Amino acid sequence: MKNLFALSFLLITICSFSQQAYQADTTIDGKIKLLLDKKKIQTLSDQDKKELKNLIYTIQNKGFELDEISHDYKGALEQTNKAISFWIESSDTISEANLRKYKGYLLGNLGQFSEAKSEIHTAIYLYQLKHKEFGVAVSQFDLSKVYDNESKFDSAVYFANSALRYWKTQGDTFRILSNKIELMHLFIKLRKYDKAEKIQKESEKLNIKKGLPWQQLIDFYFLSYTLFEKTNNNSEATKYKNLYSKKIDSLKKEGKDVTSGYAIRWRY
Repeated sequence: MKNLFALSFLLITICSFSQQAYQADTTIDGKIKLLLDKKKIQTLSDQDKKELKNLIYTIQNKGFELDEISHDYKGALEQTNKAISFWIESSDTISEANLRKYKGYLLGNLGQFSEAKSEIHTAIYLYQLKHKEFGVAVSQFDLSKVYDNESKFDSAVYFANSALRYWKTQGDTFRILSNKIELMHLFIKLRKYDKAEKIQKESEKLNIKKGLPWQQLIDFYFLSYTLFEKTNNNSEATKYKNLYSKKIDSLKKEGKDVTSGYAIRWRY
């Protein structure tokens, strides 16, 4: 009985100390670590669980922003690694898988191809453990980008097509367009301009739909004018170059100083 009382007193003391420390520590990392400590002693409330997720999302979203806005892959990787470690401690397999496949994409942009593919295949394994077929498809999309950066274009086309087949069965316009844009980019590199133009026309129809993210629009505009420049279709090249510049300017007015990710990839 005395041992039980002592244990209860110890747990109450730990919880009280954790709460006081949590209130004192205003850093995101500090808050996460204190919430994870509460998880270890099984005192994490539903509200705590929600806050823990939101705090980790804040870290990974910072990584996404470093990638999308400034294409700072090293900075994005640092934030991603931190978030992955927290997802592992949180026992959140799907969130871990989401970031592992994203980490693979970042490593591919940094030229670390073997490690990049290893991370993405780990993500696929984790998705399969949870029977999440969509996760395999999004991982295949990132594998395509890794193989593209490695100049293994046939493999890149294979994985982009594999992902596209899945998203067509789901009728997901956003994912379908993302994979079509990737394929257009690859066929331009392979100088298979007929195939690239076919995809460009199909993608144009999808772009008419409202609500598509700005990143997709500027990628589509950039690749369209790149394609038509290479096929000497000057009127179409000018049209899409103007659309690209206009969208970039409007984003700058919103505080987003951005460029297409494909513009970065075409520099090399």
